[in-house]
Amino acid sequence: MNTSECTNYTDSYLNHNVFNDGVGLYGEFIGEQAFLHRIFVADEDTGKGYGLKMMRKFEAEAINRSCTTIRLGAISNLNARDLTLLKKFGFNLIDKKNEIYEKKL
Repeated sequence: MNTSECTNYTDSYLNHNVFNDGVGLYGEFIGEQAFLHRIFVADEDTGKGYGLKMMRKFEAEAINRSCTTIRLGAISNLNARDLTLLKKFGFNLIDKKNEIYEKKL
């Protein structure tokens, strides 16, 4: 794969669309790195497993594309639920100042 190649990735659930209503997951793959830019679950769907399901699909696609890490950065104001999901999914804070989380694959 060309390391400068960038491929966008989106996922959602039920009748939602990340571009229409902001609910879902948006990321991209660049070379051996996957970047998770946005994941949002509607308030009424919290606790139903949609966030974890979208994260698992994104990780599977990253592995399929031979990525070595997934990065999630510049996230401010994470709530306890967000932090729990990141930790449950194996992300570690690698840069506290810039709020960058990473998961090695």
